[in-house]
Amino acid sequence: MLVFIGVGLAMGVAAITSSIGIGIAGSGAAGVTAERPDKFGRLIVYQALPMTQGIYGLLISILVLNFTGLTGGPEIAILKQPFVGWGALAIGIVI
Repeated sequence: MLVFIGVGLAMGVAAITSSIGIGIAGSGAAGVTAERPDKFGRLIVYQALPMTQGIYGLLISILVLNFTGLTGGPEIAILKQPFVGWGALAIGIVI
């Protein structure tokens, strides 16, 4: 149960913070592009950087699901499941 919450947090928090970063970078880039259109190519890179946080969240979520055996891999022992669940929660908060 905790694994699902952790994976959801990893995906959700990564997506939310990524979208906030893209919004901040986009509003700044719009102002700069209005004044100096020649800098458009560089500003696209700054808008793409926050997207990587969403990709990291997706990658970590897939790895956690694969490690816990929920996607068909080898299942972990019952005694280890709470520790993996709390670890997944921590991963979700950190990302």
